[in-house]
Amino acid sequence: MVSRIDRSHVGKHWKRYQFRSMQVILQATHGIVSGASDFFREAFGETADDFKNLLFRPHHMIFNRFWYKPDGGGEAEFHDYQAVVSTLSGIQKAKALDLLSEVMFDLPDQPRLTRDGLRNRFAQQSDADLRAVLAFYVPPTKEEECKIWDLRKAIRTTTNFGLAEDEVVEDAGLQDGGDDAQSLPIPERHVA
Repeated sequence: MVSRIDRSHVGKHWKRYQFRSMQVILQATHGIVSGASDFFREAFGETADDFKNLLFRPHHMIFNRFWYKPDGGGEAEFHDYQAVVSTLSGIQKAKALDLLSEVMFDLPDQPRLTRDGLRNRFAQQSDADLRAVLAFYVPPTKEEECKIWDLRKAIRTTTNFGLAEDEVVEDAGLQDGGDDAQSLPIPERHVA
């Protein structure tokens, strides 16, 4: 019998943060889960460990995954994140997931923390490695995220796909941005 209609139940093998990560993956793919193996591997990882690591990533790094890939624009921040997360033990990752699952969601009698609240809560961690990785989980501002989207769009529009001009479909947004797209500043995220 279904007795919890508020969707707050999480089974023993999952954390709330991982469920939200899965939602973000599906949101980023617009709900499309193709049977094509390349698409599936890109969305969910090559291996079970890749999938687990993907579910552990900061949500903005999942949603804007192509920004954080090589030549995407945010690869330096992602490299820094990977360097820090690679130092964590399994126990530290579990503690991080517990904390992220507690503070990043609206729960009964406990609203989610603001960006400043997250920053302060993460800074209170006694484990320096945990503090370092949690700093990456403070979400970007809406303005920072809009800049990322604009820059990704600019990168897509300036990419030479090797097509003759008469083969380019103008509706595809390839002509949007023009020369102005080149001058967009790369957003600076200050991870403390």
